[in-house]
Amino acid sequence: MINIIEGPEPVICENCGCKFTFEAEDVKYDRYLDRYGFLGMLPLNKSCRAVRCPICNEPYIIQTY
Repeated sequence: MINIIEGPEPVICENCGCKFTFEAEDVKYDRYLDRYGFLGMLPLNKSCRAVRCPICNEPYIIQTY
């Protein structure tokens, strides 16, 4: 369960600034846009394990593949 908190060790969303914690079951396989990788003119989508911000739905990336 994702909890929005103001605590000692929260994750802080880089997009909206929301502070939240998460548990292992909240981490999912996801895809994200690699802003620095391109295939021709198209940006690359990459696979990762991430948890989504409960406010703005931006991924907080745990591990990339």
